[in-house]
Amino acid sequence: MSYQDQRTEEIKTCIALANGIDPRIQMNPPTLSLWIKTLVGKSFDAIHAAIELHYMRPAPPNRDRPAVDATIIRRIISEETDRAQAVQSAQKALPAGVKDPSSYRARNSEEWDRLYAKGRDDRRADLARQGIQLMDWQLANDRKPEPFAP
Repeated sequence: MSYQDQRTEEIKTCIALANGIDPRIQMNPPTLSLWIKTLVGKSFDAIHAAIELHYMRPAPPNRDRPAVDATIIRRIISEETDRAQAVQSAQKALPAGVKDPSSYRARNSEEWDRLYAKGRDDRRADLARQGIQLMDWQLANDRKPEPFAP
């Protein structure tokens, strides 16, 4: 069996699948010829998946779902390929996570201590303005924080 004969059989199988889902798609020589010409270079699996995806998607509001044809299949394959490439490139573009969460503290210990004390003092001033007294256990944390050890 030649490649052309195999390709024709694959397209016939796809048209039969589409006909099984939607009887408006008919197997005839013009349809077969159009599908073969339009879907050149598209794999059998991609065509099969596009047909199923077309019928899984919701129908347009207040309208009938259009019968699948070769141009719809080609568009779905193109959209899904673009979407997969976008997802893949987005995943590659993600920055690596922070390797050591205390790295800023380790590199800038004086600045860390200053910011820590300022945050503590600002919070205590807010509580004092509201008339809230600090408990002994809250005051016990005034000592310098211990360095992080993983």
